[in-house]
This record gives sequence, C-alpha cells and structure tokens, in this order.
Amino acid sequence: MSESSLKIDSLIVVCSVCHKENRVFDLHNYFVIYTLIMFVFVNTISATYRTFVSFYVSMIFFPKLFSPRVFAEWAI
Repeated sequence: MSESSLKIDSLIVVCSVCHKENRVFDLHNYFVIYTLIMFVFVNTISATYRTFVSFYVSMIFFPKLFSPRVFAEWAI
C-alpha cells in the first residue's frame, strides 16, 4: 500500500467519524474533496510544502472553516 493511499484512508476514517457525530461536517464537504485532490495529485511535492500550501489555500477558499465558531464546535 502506498503512502498516499494510507493518508487517504486515514482521512476518510476521520471524516466518517466526524460525520457520525454530526460535527460541522456540512462545512467540510468541499474542503474534504480539496484535501483528497491535494493528497492524490500533488504527491510529488514534499509533505511540509504541501501542508503549508493546503493550509493557506484553504484559508483563502474556505474562510468559514477558520471562524471562531467552527473552532468552538470542534473543541466541544
């Protein structure tokens, strides 16, 4: 099993747990799709660089995810 498929499997597990607990999952649909694309198609870039790129791009495209309300819901 390749490294990227392991990452995708663990991401899917995390998403399904969130979905079962009904935690902010509706806000994450596009973010999850974007993250899967990052893991699959940008696998040639180093992991550190990919993390920074995905964080900054998601802050631009998904500002709702970084609101204090969302962080509060995650913390509960």
